[in-house]
Amino acid sequence: MILTRYLQNAANYVSESVQGAGSEASKEANKSVAKDNDASIGSRATAAKDAVGDKLDQSSHNTKADVHKGKPPSLPSSTLGVKIITPSQRSRLIVLQRLLSTRFLHFDVEI
Repeated sequence: MILTRYLQNAANYVSESVQGAGSEASKEANKSVAKDNDASIGSRATAAKDAVGDKLDQSSHNTKADVHKGKPPSLPSSTLGVKIITPSQRSRLIVLQRLLSTRFLHFDVEI
């Protein structure tokens, strides 16, 4: 059972890594077309749009590969406006939340 799961994760890791590399190659090719002054405006716009889609696919495949490899997915420092905080910053925010939630100063604060 454990060996089967290990082999399945290894196969999924390889598959996602290959798909990520394919998306990266496609993204680079589309970027080249988007920057090509000899290409038509329509072709350049389509290539730019496709490059963005390829980048999203690449990130998705690389994240899935990391999960199959057993690594936590890497997150940017800011994801959709949510700032990643350190444990010490979180501790300070919890203390602040408790202070603000006392009966003397009552504010509803959620972390």
